[in-house]
Amino acid sequence: MTGDIDVRLLRAFVTVADTRTVSRAADRLARTQAAVSMQLQRLEGAVGAELLRRSPRGVTLTEAGEILLAFARKAIAIGDDARREIEGRRLVGRVRLGIVEDLAVTRLPLIIADFRRRHPSVEIELTSASSSDLSKSLGEGRCDIVMADPARFTMAPRGHLSRQLVWGGKPHDRDR
Repeated sequence: MTGDIDVRLLRAFVTVADTRTVSRAADRLARTQAAVSMQLQRLEGAVGAELLRRSPRGVTLTEAGEILLAFARKAIAIGDDARREIEGRRLVGRVRLGIVEDLAVTRLPLIIADFRRRHPSVEIELTSASSSDLSKSLGEGRCDIVMADPARFTMAPRGHLSRQLVWGGKPHDRDR
């Protein structure tokens, strides 16, 4: 092993280990597959061992990967805790989150679990409903943040962030 290990490489490694594929990890990290693969190669070079076995079905950890995974999780958690303490950003309180039903069952459980781990003093109240109902909840002060279709809002929100939603599916057999 040579030199220090970059925590960004450890984060990429942990995410790949958790998702079991580089493509899902890249999506979660908002990076390209190539970028995540390069991070994994750099990490393997830094520790001097192969950490993952790749196959068409995804990745599995090698013995060295299993060993590093436990340490990587600790290193990331310690770094995150230290940063929060130094910056005085220990979050406390409650956030009332409204989200459309279609999005509530996808990545949301993992995102909430990660947030709760990082901010255990924050209570999350989750409402899953239609965009119209969420607009009404926001207007009545029953939600602090909503993720919904802005075309269904009855009033303009105080602020917003927009991202294009892309739906995908397998091709249909049109000859049937």
